Amino acid sequence: MWFDQPVTWHVAKRLCEETGGHLARIESKEENEFIKKLIENGKHGFYWIDGSDEAVEGIWVFSDGRKVTYTNWNRSQPGVIRGGVPNHSMCIRKENGLWHDDRNGERKGFVCEWD
Repeated sequence: MWFDQPVTWHVAKRLCEETGGHLARIESKEENEFIKKLIENGKHGFYWIDGSDEAVEGIWVFSDGRKVTYTNWNRSQPGVIRGGVPNHSMCIRKENGLWHDDRNGERKGFVCEWD
């Protein structure tokens, strides 16, 4: 389920967990396409998904500690640092389903899932 409420990555993570879920973990091309289709009518250009390299720069893991193995990064991603602030949180672009990393403090919509 996607939410258009603009929040930071950490708030999105907490809101998903408070309802017994977690930020969406994309682990295959099929899941990526599903999420892309899910958010196509959303009002934001980007939506937070599960994945962060906050603990170790360059090592992307899900919130449960598992390493992210499937990726769909945009050509220039990850690793862009804007204004000297590292980008540690994963988001998906509504337009094309490609992933970007962004600063935790940016506000975006988000996608939750439940097992």
